[in-house]
Amino acid sequence: MQRGILRTWKDDRGFGFIESSVGKRRIFLHITAIRESSYRPQVGDVIYFHLERDEQGRLRASNAWFETDRPKPPIQSPVVSKKAPKYQSSFSPAPALLSILPMWGAFDFMFRTRNAFPALAYIALGILTFLLYREDKNRAVSKAWRIPEAQLHLSELFGGWIGALVAQQVFRHKTRKTSYQLVFCSIVALHSIFWFDWLFLGRNLAKSFM
Repeated sequence: MQRGILRTWKDDRGFGFIESSVGKRRIFLHITAIRESSYRPQVGDVIYFHLERDEQGRLRASNAWFETDRPKPPIQSPVVSKKAPKYQSSFSPAPALLSILPMWGAFDFMFRTRNAFPALAYIALGILTFLLYREDKNRAVSKAWRIPEAQLHLSELFGGWIGALVAQQVFRHKTRKTSYQLVFCSIVALHSIFWFDWLFLGRNLAKSFM
C-alpha cells in the first residue's frame, strides 16, 4: 500500500494523476480503480493505493481509497453494479416550446425549397443525441469512461439539440454544469435566431449562406 496526493483530476473524463510520496512519481488513476464510494475526488486529496503496471508496462493505481473515506477491507478488483440506473425525470414544457420555431422553420424550408434535409436532421440527430446522453449518463453512474463533451456539443450543433434538451429532462443530466449549459444555450439560440430570420425577417441569414 502506498500513499500519495491527487495532483490533477478530470471529473468529466474520470481520471487523474497521483504524486506518490515515494519518489514523487506521477501515477495514473482511473475512477474505476477507486473502491466503491459516494465521494468525488478533488485535487489535493490524500489517497492510498496499490501500485501495478498495465499491459504497456506503465504504472497505475489500483484498489485505491481516499483518506476522507473510512478504510474498507481490500478487494481484488473494483465491482461495477450491473443494475440499470434509475432516472428521476421531471416534466418540463421547455423542449416542446423551444422546438416549435425551429421545426416550423425547417418544414417551411422543406415546402419552399423541396429540401427536407433540415427537418430530417432535426429528427435523426435528435434521436442520436438523446441516445448519446443516455449512454453518457449510464457511464457516469457506473464510473466508466465518459463521452467527450465536444462530441455531445457537435451533435447538438448539427441539429440534435432538441433531443439533447429532452434527454436533459429525462435523465437529469448535464443540467447543473454551468460551462456546459452556456455552450448548449448558445447552440439553441443560434438555431432559433436563424429560423426566426427565415420566417419573419426576410431570410437574410439564409441568403448569406447560400
